[in-house]
Amino acid sequence: MKQIIALMIGAAAAGVMAAEGVALEAAERGRWTFSAGPAWRARTKIKTSGSVSAPTATLPGGTSYDFDAGDPASWSTVPDPTTPGAELWAIRAQRTESVFTAGSGRSDLSSSEDDSALGLNAALGFDLLSEERFSLTLGLRVAAFFDMESSTGRFLNTGALTTRVTDGYFVCGNPPYPPSPSPTPPTPDRYDSDFRETGVIREETTYASGSRMVSSHFSADLYQLAFGPRVAWRVLPSVELYAGVEALASLAVMDFKANGASASDTTCLLGFGGHVGAAWAMTESLSLFGQAGYEWVDDTSLSAGGLRAEADFSSVVFTAGLQWRF
Repeated sequence: MKQIIALMIGAAAAGVMAAEGVALEAAERGRWTFSAGPAWRARTKIKTSGSVSAPTATLPGGTSYDFDAGDPASWSTVPDPTTPGAELWAIRAQRTESVFTAGSGRSDLSSSEDDSALGLNAALGFDLLSEERFSLTLGLRVAAFFDMESSTGRFLNTGALTTRVTDGYFVCGNPPYPPSPSPTPPTPDRYDSDFRETGVIREETTYASGSRMVSSHFSADLYQLAFGPRVAWRVLPSVELYAGVEALASLAVMDFKANGASASDTTCLLGFGGHVGAAWAMTESLSLFGQAGYEWVDDTSLSAGGLRAEADFSSVVFTAGLQWRF
């Protein structure tokens, strides 16, 4: 009987010592944590849209022909398509056609682009509850992401003149016919009907003086303050898994340039986020961590030069770094 009582007392003492060991370990670990490291924001969606005017212009157009009827070298003969075995006089010529296409006078522009961003992240946490394998932490976090950008460009023409120069010859279907040495050049009223094209010499487009390039550039930096709880499970003596949620306040510093005009704005955007991660204890106080999460952030916009840029900062965010417990 005395042996049984001794064993029970020994077991109770061992339990008390174990509990004291857990409490001592928690105390030694400290209840504060500080973490810092780089962060990557996977996507910022930037949409640019608007309508830009350009007054319609006019440029002269028409068709002209160039030939020298007095140069014997310009003349030759070609088969008469209506009479087998007969020939017609032909004179070498060039035709220049100029066709004007008026601009619309107004053009709608719409483009969407995603951009990622690198940044920095730092967090301070306090353990509200700390057990052997479980802890509940309340944390305050700051982050900054830089150089989220989008550029658009479009050529807006007020009118374009397309010039096409072709080589060919006139068929002189009126008498005299070969071999008469006195061919008669075509009259202006028959230029179009008597010309036969043999090749294109050149083709070019000239834009009216009002034509221009419509362009825009949007850039933003994002500064964040987050606050919320996090729960952690120690799955191995040196490995901890955790998950958390947080309320977000994001300060967006934006610049927008479009068509020679510019606008700047700084606005506060509210949101919330969630994340999961893991930490590996390299020493009693220093750990290496990595986490992934998603942040929902309000949209914002900025206008300049007839265009409007809309920014959606909601994104997947990856963070890694070192955590110090004290």
